[in-house]
Amino acid sequence: LDKPLYQQSLDYLGSLLRGDLGPSFKYPNRTVNEIIADKLPVSLELGLLALAIALVLGLTLGVTAAVRRNSWLDYLCSSAAMTGICVPTFVLGPLLVLAFSIHLGWFNASGWYSGIDRVLPAATLGLVYSAYIARLTRGGMLEVLNQDYIRTARAKGASELRVIFRHALRGGLLPV
Repeated sequence: LDKPLYQQSLDYLGSLLRGDLGPSFKYPNRTVNEIIADKLPVSLELGLLALAIALVLGLTLGVTAAVRRNSWLDYLCSSAAMTGICVPTFVLGPLLVLAFSIHLGWFNASGWYSGIDRVLPAATLGLVYSAYIARLTRGGMLEVLNQDYIRTARAKGASELRVIFRHALRGGLLPV
Protein backbone atom coordinates (compact mmCIF):
# COMPACT_ATOMS: atom_id res chain seq x y z
CA LEU A 1 0.00 0.00 0.00
CA ASP A 2 3.06 2.29 -0.09
CA LYS A 3 2.82 2.77 -3.88
CA PRO A 4 0.61 5.29 -5.67
CA LEU A 5 -2.93 4.18 -6.47
CA TYR A 6 -2.37 3.87 -10.24
CA GLN A 7 0.68 1.64 -9.61
CA GLN A 8 -1.30 -0.54 -7.18
CA SER A 9 -4.05 -0.89 -9.77
CA LEU A 10 -1.60 -1.86 -12.53
CA ASP A 11 0.14 -4.37 -10.25
CA TYR A 12 -3.21 -5.90 -9.28
CA LEU A 13 -4.38 -6.15 -12.90
CA GLY A 14 -1.07 -7.77 -13.86
CA SER A 15 -1.52 -10.32 -11.08
CA LEU A 16 -5.09 -10.97 -12.23
CA LEU A 17 -3.87 -11.74 -15.73
CA ARG A 18 -1.50 -14.34 -14.24
CA GLY A 19 -4.34 -15.83 -12.18
CA ASP A 20 -3.05 -14.57 -8.84
CA LEU A 21 -5.85 -12.97 -6.83
CA GLY A 22 -3.51 -11.89 -4.04
CA PRO A 23 -3.71 -12.21 -0.27
CA SER A 24 -6.98 -12.36 1.60
CA PHE A 25 -7.76 -9.36 3.78
CA LYS A 26 -10.07 -11.39 6.01
CA TYR A 27 -7.65 -14.31 6.48
CA PRO A 28 -4.15 -12.77 6.44
CA ASN A 29 -2.28 -16.10 6.33
CA ARG A 30 -4.14 -17.37 3.21
CA THR A 31 -4.42 -16.28 -0.39
CA VAL A 32 -7.70 -15.83 -2.24
CA ASN A 33 -6.72 -18.67 -4.60
CA GLU A 34 -6.34 -21.05 -1.63
CA ILE A 35 -9.75 -20.10 -0.27
CA ILE A 36 -11.40 -20.59 -3.66
CA ALA A 37 -9.65 -23.96 -4.14
CA ASP A 38 -10.87 -25.02 -0.71
CA LYS A 39 -14.51 -24.06 -1.25
CA LEU A 40 -14.95 -24.85 -4.96
CA PRO A 41 -15.60 -28.62 -4.60
CA VAL A 42 -18.43 -27.98 -2.14
CA SER A 43 -19.98 -25.36 -4.43
CA LEU A 44 -19.72 -27.68 -7.43
CA GLU A 45 -21.32 -30.53 -5.52
CA LEU A 46 -24.19 -28.34 -4.36
CA GLY A 47 -24.68 -26.93 -7.85
CA LEU A 48 -24.74 -30.35 -9.50
CA LEU A 49 -27.19 -31.74 -6.95
CA ALA A 50 -29.46 -28.73 -7.38
CA LEU A 51 -29.25 -29.05 -11.16
CA ALA A 52 -30.20 -32.73 -10.97
CA ILE A 53 -33.22 -31.93 -8.79
CA ALA A 54 -34.23 -29.06 -11.06
CA LEU A 55 -33.98 -31.12 -14.23
CA VAL A 56 -35.79 -34.19 -12.91
CA LEU A 57 -38.61 -32.28 -11.26
CA GLY A 58 -38.91 -29.56 -13.90
CA LEU A 59 -38.95 -31.93 -16.87
CA THR A 60 -41.45 -34.21 -15.16
CA LEU A 61 -43.82 -31.37 -14.30
CA GLY A 62 -43.45 -29.74 -17.73
CA VAL A 63 -44.05 -32.91 -19.75
CA THR A 64 -46.98 -33.91 -17.54
CA ALA A 65 -48.58 -30.50 -17.89
CA ALA A 66 -48.14 -30.47 -21.68
CA VAL A 67 -49.44 -33.98 -22.24
CA ARG A 68 -52.51 -33.41 -20.05
CA ARG A 69 -53.24 -29.96 -21.42
CA ASN A 70 -56.18 -28.07 -19.85
CA SER A 71 -56.83 -30.81 -17.30
CA TRP A 72 -56.61 -30.61 -13.53
CA LEU A 73 -53.13 -32.14 -13.76
CA ASP A 74 -51.98 -29.34 -16.08
CA TYR A 75 -53.37 -26.72 -13.72
CA LEU A 76 -51.75 -28.40 -10.72
CA CYS A 77 -48.31 -28.61 -12.38
CA SER A 78 -48.55 -25.07 -13.73
CA SER A 79 -49.63 -23.74 -10.34
CA ALA A 80 -46.73 -25.50 -8.65
CA ALA A 81 -44.33 -24.02 -11.21
CA MET A 82 -45.74 -20.53 -10.79
CA THR A 83 -45.50 -20.85 -7.00
CA GLY A 84 -41.89 -21.96 -7.36
CA ILE A 85 -41.12 -18.92 -9.48
CA CYS A 86 -42.81 -16.54 -7.04
CA VAL A 87 -41.25 -17.82 -3.81
CA PRO A 88 -37.62 -16.66 -3.49
CA THR A 89 -34.90 -18.95 -2.16
CA PHE A 90 -34.39 -16.88 0.99
CA VAL A 91 -38.01 -17.67 1.91
CA LEU A 92 -38.09 -21.28 0.69
CA GLY A 93 -34.89 -22.31 2.52
CA PRO A 94 -36.03 -21.39 6.03
CA LEU A 95 -39.47 -22.90 5.35
CA LEU A 96 -37.86 -26.20 4.34
CA VAL A 97 -35.63 -26.12 7.43
CA LEU A 98 -38.63 -25.35 9.63
CA ALA A 99 -40.73 -28.16 8.17
CA PHE A 100 -38.19 -30.93 7.59
CA SER A 101 -35.54 -30.21 10.23
CA ILE A 102 -37.32 -28.71 13.18
CA HIS A 103 -40.83 -30.17 13.01
CA LEU A 104 -40.22 -33.54 11.35
CA GLY A 105 -36.56 -34.04 12.34
CA TRP A 106 -35.67 -35.74 9.05
CA PHE A 107 -32.63 -33.60 8.19
CA ASN A 108 -30.02 -31.53 10.00
CA ALA A 109 -30.70 -27.81 10.07
CA SER A 110 -27.09 -26.96 9.25
CA GLY A 111 -23.77 -28.56 8.43
CA TRP A 112 -22.10 -30.29 5.51
CA TYR A 113 -20.83 -33.47 7.13
CA SER A 114 -22.82 -36.34 5.62
CA GLY A 115 -24.97 -36.99 2.57
CA ILE A 116 -28.17 -36.14 4.40
CA ASP A 117 -26.87 -32.61 5.02
CA ARG A 118 -26.89 -31.91 1.29
CA VAL A 119 -30.61 -32.52 0.77
CA LEU A 120 -32.12 -29.25 2.03
CA PRO A 121 -29.63 -26.84 0.40
CA ALA A 122 -29.85 -28.72 -2.91
CA ALA A 123 -33.65 -28.85 -2.69
CA THR A 124 -33.84 -25.13 -1.94
CA LEU A 125 -31.85 -24.24 -5.04
CA GLY A 126 -33.26 -27.01 -7.22
CA LEU A 127 -36.94 -26.32 -6.54
CA VAL A 128 -36.70 -22.71 -7.67
CA TYR A 129 -34.99 -23.59 -10.95
CA SER A 130 -37.27 -26.58 -11.54
CA ALA A 131 -40.16 -24.13 -11.77
CA TYR A 132 -38.49 -22.28 -14.65
CA ILE A 133 -37.59 -25.56 -16.36
CA ALA A 134 -41.17 -26.80 -15.99
CA ARG A 135 -42.54 -23.67 -17.67
CA LEU A 136 -40.03 -23.88 -20.52
CA THR A 137 -40.65 -27.59 -20.99
CA ARG A 138 -44.43 -27.17 -21.05
CA GLY A 139 -44.25 -24.38 -23.60
CA GLY A 140 -41.82 -26.25 -25.83
CA MET A 141 -43.78 -29.48 -25.64
CA LEU A 142 -47.09 -27.77 -26.43
CA GLU A 143 -45.54 -26.22 -29.50
CA VAL A 144 -44.06 -29.53 -30.67
CA LEU A 145 -47.19 -31.58 -29.96
CA ASN A 146 -49.07 -29.51 -32.57
CA GLN A 147 -46.54 -30.21 -35.33
CA ASP A 148 -47.30 -32.29 -38.41
CA TYR A 149 -44.70 -34.98 -37.70
CA ILE A 150 -46.38 -35.72 -34.35
CA ARG A 151 -49.71 -36.20 -36.11
CA THR A 152 -47.95 -38.43 -38.65
CA ALA A 153 -46.40 -40.56 -35.89
CA ARG A 154 -49.79 -40.98 -34.26
CA ALA A 155 -51.39 -41.80 -37.61
CA LYS A 156 -48.80 -44.53 -38.21
CA GLY A 157 -49.95 -46.18 -34.99
CA ALA A 158 -47.12 -45.26 -32.63
CA SER A 159 -48.06 -45.53 -28.98
CA GLU A 160 -48.60 -42.32 -27.08
CA LEU A 161 -45.53 -42.94 -24.91
CA ARG A 162 -43.39 -43.44 -28.00
CA VAL A 163 -44.75 -40.27 -29.58
CA ILE A 164 -44.02 -38.28 -26.44
CA PHE A 165 -40.62 -39.66 -25.48
CA ARG A 166 -39.22 -40.49 -28.90
CA HIS A 167 -40.53 -37.65 -31.06
CA ALA A 168 -41.94 -34.78 -29.04
CA LEU A 169 -39.40 -34.64 -26.23
CA ARG A 170 -36.50 -33.98 -28.60
CA GLY A 171 -38.02 -30.79 -29.94
CA GLY A 172 -39.73 -29.86 -26.71
CA LEU A 173 -36.48 -29.74 -24.77
CA LEU A 174 -34.80 -27.24 -27.08
CA PRO A 175 -35.95 -24.19 -25.04
CA VAL A 176 -34.67 -25.86 -21.88
